[in-house]
Amino acid sequence: MSYECVLKCGKSCTPSDTISKTKWNSLREKTQNWSGLDKYGDVYHTTSWDQGPDNFYMHESCYIYVSSSRKLEQAKKHKTRDESTSSTMEEKKQ
Repeated sequence: MSYECVLKCGKSCTPSDTISKTKWNSLREKTQNWSGLDKYGDVYHTTSWDQGPDNFYMHESCYIYVSSSRKLEQAKKHKTRDESTSSTMEEKKQ
């Protein structure tokens, strides 16, 4: 049986990668901050948070990544840079 990581990292979890209620609530808040950013950008909007953590799995390394303020700031800078580059390219086309 395959267990998908709730953060959709692309790697299968194991049955031991369950999520505690406390971590679930923390994850909900953290993924909201990632909305629209990099690889975790759609997790907040595509997860049924009201169901609770039962039948959801997550790697500890994925949780650490999404919990990192530094990684979040890097993702924000990356998005800003991409938007700036995209708008510059649009201006050149006109």
